[in-house]
Amino acid sequence: MNIRETKRTVLLVFYEPLMSGISRHIELILQSVDQKEFEFYIIVASSDEKLIKRFSELIPPHHLMAVKPNRFFSWQGMMRLRSFLNNNRVDIIHLHNLQTLVWGYGGLLSASAKVPILFTPHIDTRCGGWFEWLLRSLWRLCNPFTELLIALTDEQKKWFHRYGITARSGVKVINNHLDLNQLVTSQTSVDSRQSKHDLFRDGWLTITQIGRLDRQKNPFMIVSAAKRLREHLPKVQFLLIGDGPLQAQLTETIVRQGLEDHVILGGYRGDVGTIMKNSDIICLTSRWEGHPYVLLEAAALKKPIVASDIAGNRSIIEEGKSGFLFQNIEDFTSRLSQLIQSPDLRNQLGLCAYQQNEKLFHTEHMGLCYHDIYRGNYQARTHENEKELK
Repeated sequence: MNIRETKRTVLLVFYEPLMSGISRHIELILQSVDQKEFEFYIIVASSDEKLIKRFSELIPPHHLMAVKPNRFFSWQGMMRLRSFLNNNRVDIIHLHNLQTLVWGYGGLLSASAKVPILFTPHIDTRCGGWFEWLLRSLWRLCNPFTELLIALTDEQKKWFHRYGITARSGVKVINNHLDLNQLVTSQTSVDSRQSKHDLFRDGWLTITQIGRLDRQKNPFMIVSAAKRLREHLPKVQFLLIGDGPLQAQLTETIVRQGLEDHVILGGYRGDVGTIMKNSDIICLTSRWEGHPYVLLEAAALKKPIVASDIAGNRSIIEEGKSGFLFQNIEDFTSRLSQLIQSPDLRNQLGLCAYQQNEKLFHTEHMGLCYHDIYRGNYQARTHENEKELK
């Protein structure tokens, strides 16, 4: 590959088996940073054809290199990265998510070319036990080789400092941002409660969760909540929008418990904006998150939110003011019951969520932040929410 010398070249490296928040983050970087100044290349560990097709539309297809996804180590990814660095001029490498930690740094450090490394892990490690200890230890070994560590929230930055995870130029907070205009234009002309895909039913209240059907998103909690609520609130349905490895098991559980009318698996959809707009409540039952886009989208649409009480969700929701945070299934169903029975409360929480996060509904600042660091100016612009840690 011949890379033009008139632009700074940025190589983005990430793991994303199915389209989700990280691919959304990369997409917004590509859209918000001026590509007249930068040449972007991507190495992604993914076999998702939708993801590969989407990024082929954002950068020249020959700039996109897909390798076989393996959760914590990709030999193919490491060799592709090493080969690319040895044969091309690259100015900045930006690694994304913890799954690239071993093979990403392995490929970088084994290459003859030495390039500044930026690392956005997207989440921290709170899995507990020996695995968390091992991951933190490996991560700290990468400190001397990392030029800049990028946290998505202030709480994430504090966590990095607490466990001695840093970089040569320190840690910078850049929140996820949302392109509100893109969200609005992504909505189709479905204005009534009757979706052309028959996801919505007259007289039924709809609670929607958007996300992969995997362990992180914890979709079985939705099934448990539906089972508890149907006894006294029979006209409530849950929509699970997304696909993933738990889909077959979820389908079996829904049928076995007789919840076919109450839990609908909608699959992967391109009209998420319309679905969220027509939903009454947005929930997120994740075990861990970074700075979840789905909650930003819900806030932008002034939808009431019920989400698990974890660090990433707390960065968007203030308990009892701009949404509800829950710690267990009893708490989850109780919060949902409150909202189901009170349209005024739903409107109040949705409006507060919008007002609290309104500054994140434009991508210009996010683009300027990444423009600065891709130019090598690591200490210039910071996010308006970033606070100095004492």
